[in-house]
Amino acid sequence: MLLRHGESEGNVAYDLSIKGDHSLYAGDFLERHSSLWRLTEKGEDQAKIAGEWLRDNNLSRFDCLYTSEYVRAMETSGLLGLKDVKWRSDLMLRERDWGEWDLCSQQERRENFGNYERRRRRESLFWAPPGGESLAQVLWMVGVRPLPDSLGRVNRIEAIPLEELGRPRIDVVVTCSGVFRDLFINQMNLLDRAVKMVAELDEPLEMNFVRKHALEQAEEMGLSLRDAATRVFSNAAGSYSANVGLAIENGGWEDEAQLQDQFLSRKGFAFNADRPGVLDDQNALFKSSLKRVDVTFQNLDSSEISLSDVSHYFDSDPTKVVAGLRTDGKKPTAYVADTTTANAQVRTLLNGMASDCH
Repeated sequence: MLLRHGESEGNVAYDLSIKGDHSLYAGDFLERHSSLWRLTEKGEDQAKIAGEWLRDNNLSRFDCLYTSEYVRAMETSGLLGLKDVKWRSDLMLRERDWGEWDLCSQQERRENFGNYERRRRRESLFWAPPGGESLAQVLWMVGVRPLPDSLGRVNRIEAIPLEELGRPRIDVVVTCSGVFRDLFINQMNLLDRAVKMVAELDEPLEMNFVRKHALEQAEEMGLSLRDAATRVFSNAAGSYSANVGLAIENGGWEDEAQLQDQFLSRKGFAFNADRPGVLDDQNALFKSSLKRVDVTFQNLDSSEISLSDVSHYFDSDPTKVVAGLRTDGKKPTAYVADTTTANAQVRTLLNGMASDCH
C-alpha cells in the first residue's frame, strides 16, 4: 500500500502561487530545503484520519513499513497511530530533485524558466528541471529521446540520429536499488528497451559504444546481440541492497574480494523488457559489463545525510568492484552529484569526501 503524506507547508504555498498569491515564498520558507517542509494542522488531521481508516478496515498489519526521510513523510507515519510497528526510513524514497525550481513560485518559474516548463509538458517524466535530475540522464548517454503518448504518458522512445546527437553513444550499466525495482518497474523497462534499441542500430562502432561492447560480449559469451546488450540490473525479487555495509558492520568478511563478490552476487539480476516481471541471475553478464566501465556515478540525494553518515553510499558504489574486474589495470574515476540544493554540483568521490569532512 502506498500512502501519501498529509498537506504540507509546500502544498499550501504551491496552491496559493497557482492562484496568483506568491507571498509565502519568503523569509524562513526560502531558507529550508523542501525536504524540511512540515505538515500543516490540516495535514496532521489528514494523517490521523488515514490511520483511523486503516485500523477500521483491518489494514494496519504490514510485514514492513517504509517512509521517506522527508520531515512531512515521517510526521505522517507517526500520526497514523499504528501500534506495535517499526518504521524504516529509507533515503531512496525521495522525490525527484527539483534543482533551481525547488523554492520558486509559479511566477518565478514562468518568468525565469519558461523554456523548461514547455519541455516539461512535452517530455513529462523524463524531463529534468534546471539543476535537477531525471532518468533522462541515462537516455541522454545512449542517445535516445523519450516520447509521450496522446495522454502525456512516456511509454515510447526513439533513437536520436547521430547527425543530431553530434557525439558517440555512450555505454552505460545501471544498478537499481530494490526499492526502485519495486516502485519503478516501467521505467526500468524503458531504460532496457532504450539500450537494446541502440545496440541494434547499424552504426559505426566508434560512434556507438553500446553496440561495440554488446557485439564483443555476444561473441565472448555465445549470446544474441539483444541479450548481450542487457544493462539494467538490480537485486533478485524480494531482496534489497548489496549488504556490503551489513557485512562490514558485523565483521563477516575476510578481505575486499569477498565484499566485491557479495556485491556482484546480490546485484547481478538483470531486467529484461522482453520478459517483463522476471529478473534473471545474469552474474557473468553483469561482470562482463562492469569490467568495461571507465566512470562510476551516483547521486548524493539527501540534505540531512552525507556520504559518510550512512552505509548506503559505499554499499551501492561499484568503483572497487570495477577496478577488480578490469583486465587493463586502470581504475575507474568515481563521481558523486550533490543534488540536495538548487546549485547541483558534480565532484570526484575524493573531493566529495573531503567536502564532507569540512
